[in-house]
Amino acid sequence: MQTDVQVQCAAESDQPAGATTGKKKRMPAQHVSYILAMPTEKPEEFVLPNFLRGDSNMAEKMGVTEEWLEDRRRMYRESAVRTQRVHDDFVKYQAQIRDELFEKGYVEVDDDYFTDRAEIQEETRARWEELEKKLDPNIKFVNYGSDSHVPYDYEEQARRLVDL
Repeated sequence: MQTDVQVQCAAESDQPAGATTGKKKRMPAQHVSYILAMPTEKPEEFVLPNFLRGDSNMAEKMGVTEEWLEDRRRMYRESAVRTQRVHDDFVKYQAQIRDELFEKGYVEVDDDYFTDRAEIQEETRARWEELEKKLDPNIKFVNYGSDSHVPYDYEEQARRLVDL
């Protein structure tokens, strides 16, 4: 039995892909392995916090308006839908990668894949730099964004590949 969130996500997940340049290149084998090794377990169900459930006079107790509480409830529901949609889309993408790898022995991607990936990495780097400026100078983060830090378990990847 599917929840309302799962039904809504399934309907929204079948969106057409964006336009591409039409040029194809091979996806690096390390990227393929990383995608196939990612877990596919369903996200945990979102549970509304107690202050957003039940009690009819909760707004009064908290000193907020009923509209504020309803806005928070809506945000939690939308977050649940988004999380489910991202999961569903990723599982489909992972299956496409697996199928193409089995069919061709490699995976092809549009040139846009590399351009988009570089843009995302640059945005992420800039956000981290901005965040680090705001933090205590004694706190340091390890850069797990580079591919050299990705833990890799060949047996687990093989199990996931067969189980897809």
